[in-house]
Amino acid sequence: MQEIWGWRAEGGFVPARLPGRLTEAVRADPALAGAPFLVLLPPLWDHHGHVAALGALLCQADLRGARSPEEALERLRTSSVDLAPGAWLEGFGWDQNLWEGGFPHRRLLDDAFPDRPVFLRRIDGHAAWVNSAALRAGGIGESTPDPPGGLILREKGVPTGLLVDAAMEPVARRVPPPVRQELRRWLRSGLRSLRAKGLCGATDMGLERAHVETLRLMEAEGELPIPLDGYLDVARTGLDDLPAHRGPGFKVAGAKLYADGALGSRGACLEADYDDAPGERGLLIWEPEALNDAVRRLAALGLPPAIHAIGDRAARIALDALQAAGWPSGSRIEHAQLLPETSIRRMREGGVIASIQPCHYLSDRSWAAERLGARMAAAYPWGSLAQAGLPLLLGTDFPIEEPDPLRNLYALLTREPASERLTLAEALCAYAPPPGSLPRAHLTIAGLQTRPGEGAAAWLEGGVARTFEGSET
Repeated sequence: MQEIWGWRAEGGFVPARLPGRLTEAVRADPALAGAPFLVLLPPLWDHHGHVAALGALLCQADLRGARSPEEALERLRTSSVDLAPGAWLEGFGWDQNLWEGGFPHRRLLDDAFPDRPVFLRRIDGHAAWVNSAALRAGGIGESTPDPPGGLILREKGVPTGLLVDAAMEPVARRVPPPVRQELRRWLRSGLRSLRAKGLCGATDMGLERAHVETLRLMEAEGELPIPLDGYLDVARTGLDDLPAHRGPGFKVAGAKLYADGALGSRGACLEADYDDAPGERGLLIWEPEALNDAVRRLAALGLPPAIHAIGDRAARIALDALQAAGWPSGSRIEHAQLLPETSIRRMREGGVIASIQPCHYLSDRSWAAERLGARMAAAYPWGSLAQAGLPLLLGTDFPIEEPDPLRNLYALLTREPASERLTLAEALCAYAPPPGSLPRAHLTIAGLQTRPGEGAAAWLEGGVARTFEGSET
């Protein structure tokens, strides 16, 4: 017989019952019906992800977890079978940290796809591996200079096919955008997969103009499986005549800016050199003056700015911009992966929200210390943020990571050192829906193999989560 537990912030785990008709719904789900323990949790909202990119994986090459360039190539060959001649081959999720030999070379793609342009985004979305056909389409050659905020990796002056941050844009702009129905299918699929993971809603951190229009139509026609808040990707929308929408199931809640790149591709902007790459300190995608201007303009429009800042220098520059604009209400630092005490103190003073993705720690910890050295002590500082009293929001950055709330909770409860962990109550509070963003009552149910406990987090491993609407309870 299943044991059923509920969670109460003031009392922890307590015996519980399944409410109403929910028993039948649980029995119809093999993963829940077969779990010896069930836990009833409050609604969980993923506060940082990319819905269209998650849905697009259904029709692009999924390279996540590939253990070598050869395995990635095999997946690409499978994905390209039904493509029309000359059509672009797109993929997502490769990670050179899982391979020997570092970043891949365009020669591998040229041999396999000599005529078809290939564009493959790295797992963090901040670098691309492309072939010669794609470089030609983007007008990138030996004489092409590195753009501001970007890097073209070269071998004896010749591009290798590895483009970092802003250097991706000339090629990315040549990839045909999805037609409206295809984009709609991506968004619908992404939202459905989030619901299936136990989430009651999500915040998209990369809305483009076409996304806003498509989501507005989907909301009007009752096609949103879960509610969605979204932040406009200013790098793609610009700052003029920004689209707006505030409906019960979808709303534009703010705007996203990038201060730097990602740690895995050494694009995160650091105050000092990378320990494993002397002379390199990462990239500033927006120079300080431009970032200051953008934040001021967004604040004047009433759009809270959310600034991607992973490196410590990027975080300092992002906070400078927010302070210069008078600390706009609702401002967020996205990722907040490397923060000295001075930056944490400034965030507290300015009322800045820390948007964190603990699951990144699980993926990064095998190599992050090589990048950062002694600075690892200031990395992934969740406990320090909580102890400073900063408001926290939890997300997974899907599809970079699986949108699995139990994995995120596991990371928070097992972080080393223990001083950087959160309690389960703190974590669930950071997973709470934004005010006014939940039009229907929801309940999250986790199916577990081990009895839940507030000490060791082993009970989270191998668990699954599902969300149920009020009509089902």
